[in-house]
This record gives sequence, C-alpha cells and structure tokens, in this order.
Amino acid sequence: MVSVLWGSILSDKMIVALLNYSLILFVIAILAGLILREGKKASYLGSILTCTASILLLTIVFIETISLLTKGMIITVSTAVPLINMPIRIDGLSLVLITVIALLGLASSLYTPRYMEYYEKLAREGYFIALFSTFIASMLLIVLTSDIIWFIFMWEVMTFSSYLLIIWEYVEEYVMKAGWKYFVTMHFLSTLPLMIGIIALWETTGSTSMDVISARISRLPTELLAILYTLFIIGFCSKAGVVPIHFWLPDAHPAAPSNVSALLSGAMVKVAVYGLLRYCCYILPVNMIVGYVVASLGTLSLTIGILYALKETDTKRLLAYSTISHMGYIWLGLAQELFCLARVIS
Repeated sequence: MVSVLWGSILSDKMIVALLNYSLILFVIAILAGLILREGKKASYLGSILTCTASILLLTIVFIETISLLTKGMIITVSTAVPLINMPIRIDGLSLVLITVIALLGLASSLYTPRYMEYYEKLAREGYFIALFSTFIASMLLIVLTSDIIWFIFMWEVMTFSSYLLIIWEYVEEYVMKAGWKYFVTMHFLSTLPLMIGIIALWETTGSTSMDVISARISRLPTELLAILYTLFIIGFCSKAGVVPIHFWLPDAHPAAPSNVSALLSGAMVKVAVYGLLRYCCYILPVNMIVGYVVASLGTLSLTIGILYALKETDTKRLLAYSTISHMGYIWLGLAQELFCLARVIS
C-alpha cells in the first residue's frame, strides 16, 4: 500500500515537473524568436525548443497511458502554473487534447525550419516562431486551465496569434481578406458569445472555478441555462468551422502557411470540440435538446462539407472542406454522448 501511494506521488510530481518544463520551453522559444527576430538561427532554435516541449508533453501522455493500463485509471493532477498562478488540471478529457496538440506541435515544428525558407523574402523568422509557439502554448493552456477567466483569456490569445499567422504572407491581397474574415468572425461569433456566457456564469455563481460552478449550477433558472447553451454552441461552433459558421475556414486554409494550416485543422478546431464538451457536459447539466441541436449541426456540416470538397480543385480548400465534413462526424459523436448521458441521468 505504501509503495503504491509513494509511486502515485512520484508520478504526480513527475507529471507536474514535465508540464512546467514544457511551458518554460515554450516561453523560451517565444523570447528567443522576439530577440533573434530574423535568420535561420531563430527558426531552427525555436523549432528545437517547441519540439522538445512537445516531447515532454508526450511523455506525460505515456505516463498516463501506463497508469491507465496498469491501474485502470489515469492520474488526475491539479496544480497551478508558476508565476501567473493559473489553476490547471489534467483529467481524461484534457489528456486527449494534450495528445493531439503535442503530436501536431511536434510534427509541425519539425517541418517549420525548411518550410519557412519559402517565405525567406519576408524575413522575420523569429517573429514567426514566437507566434507559432504562442499559438501552440495557448491551445495547451486552454485545455489545461480549470478557471473560466483564464480560459477566455487564452482563447483570445489563441485567436489573435492564429490570425497573425494566417496573414503571414501579408503582401498578398487574398491573404489579408481571408485574415480579416477570420478575425471578424472569430471575435463576433466566437469570443463575444463565449465571453458573455462566461461572465454570466461568474456573476450568477460567484466563482470562476469550473468545479465550483458545476456544483452551483443547479441554482440557475432554466431560461438562463437555455441562453448559456445557445451562447456556448455558437461560440464553439464558430471556432470548430461547423456549418453554418464555416465560411472562414476555406479561405483561411489557403492563406495560412502549411504548418499553420495543419494546426488550424488538426488542433484548433479540436480545441473547440473540447470547449463544447467541457461546458455543455461537465459544467452545465447535460441536456437532451442540446444533443439534438449538436446532431443537426453535425449532420449539416458533414453533408455540406463533403459536397463542396468533391467539386474543389484547390488542394488546401479541399482539405478545408474535408475538415468541415469531419467536424460534422465528430459533432454527431458528441451528440450521441449527450443523448446517452441525458438518458442515464434521467
């Protein structure tokens, strides 16, 4: 018994240490990019740092997988980010997203130095690495934080850094148009609804902790819950590129550098799925009607996405519509989970 407990403590400390080291490496990569500014040295150094940070995150996933296979459960870790005191928690849901972000972060970071030689005429490689590392780190902190204010803050960091990466080739008119469409759509149809919903949760429950809000959510009237569900569905639907708020994605994909496009489709839209699950299943009570709405949006998205993909000749736009279609399948899966949970609870 003592040895099992001691092993658990060591695993907890190891996971916290690995997480802290990975965040420190992201910060160093950002600072290195800002200091070096230009040249291949900035690109290669930043990529090495982000690759190493991603490997540390995958080590956490490995430790958690071993725990799941040997003990039948993952190690739930609650701690805080040093200096800024951001409360974070690793649980089963966040672990899935950590895996996705770490794998794509590693792959895209390995690809970045050689690929960015294509943009050599624009220089500013250091600034790109700083934004690239900020983008990955912000997605990571979104799925880790257990505080709703930190959640919306990192959501905006993710949105703004991804916007600057999308318009990297700013000399092209179509790039600036795509970036502007993304910027306006994300702020009015994603950040704004989420911010209103989060502020409403804070004001009505008197807490910013997700656990405390979940415990006090039963006090809220049905009408307010309906408004919150609507706000969160709109906010996360926009970021996920789900129909009908998908129109930014086919333009953002061709405009962004390919390593950024990989993160947009592979990671960022999945972070929106995480948000929907976290807020509509873990914080707010599970609702059958929400399941029907999510299923309808998923069906619409997978159908329209695949029909538009079939007629596309541009590779990046085809991949964008493929992403929209695949998000439809994911939202159908989420709807199935909502149905099952609602029946179990009722």
